[in-house]
Amino acid sequence: MILRHVQFHLDQKPLKAIFLFFVLLVACSDDDHKTLQIVNDDLEGANSWQFVNVSPAAHSGGINITEFASASHSLGIKSSVAVGSGFSYWSYWWTPKNIPVGSKLELTVKVKVEGVTGPGTYVALRGDIGTGSGFFESTQGKQTISGSQEFATYKVTLESFPEGITAMAIFFVLDGTSTGAAFFDDISLVSHH
Repeated sequence: MILRHVQFHLDQKPLKAIFLFFVLLVACSDDDHKTLQIVNDDLEGANSWQFVNVSPAAHSGGINITEFASASHSLGIKSSVAVGSGFSYWSYWWTPKNIPVGSKLELTVKVKVEGVTGPGTYVALRGDIGTGSGFFESTQGKQTISGSQEFATYKVTLESFPEGITAMAIFFVLDGTSTGAAFFDDISLVSHH
């Protein structure tokens, strides 16, 4: 009796179409979806971060042991004087390996800001081809990270990883026209393919 009832309803065209769509959706589910962890840094490990000031900015940067999202360290940038241009940044460079062409990259980082004025701080992901830039994705112009707030997660996404990338970098930037302090922790970059 129940089978006849189901058969009766499936013979109706709208219901049959919905049922077939559902079956197709389940059959085409993303069973082969893979995630590759490229960078996973809580700043307790061996990754080598570099701090740079681009003149005329004269910010201070250092490993911070009083402000952190997890474990006991974060990267910090502080500025007490705003200047007309320039910026400072932390960067981590590496040679990419085993990232499938066309995969989606997601960079996440936890950021805390204290009294950050002006344009604030940015998170960026860059990939170079030879001596030129293959891609550059940033929170700049998309998300304002300023004022004062506890650690919050920010994301930068690259929709399709291009062929031929020879070097990659993560940047945490403080604009030269900004003052205050920014702290960065729990950095993760993953590839979805």
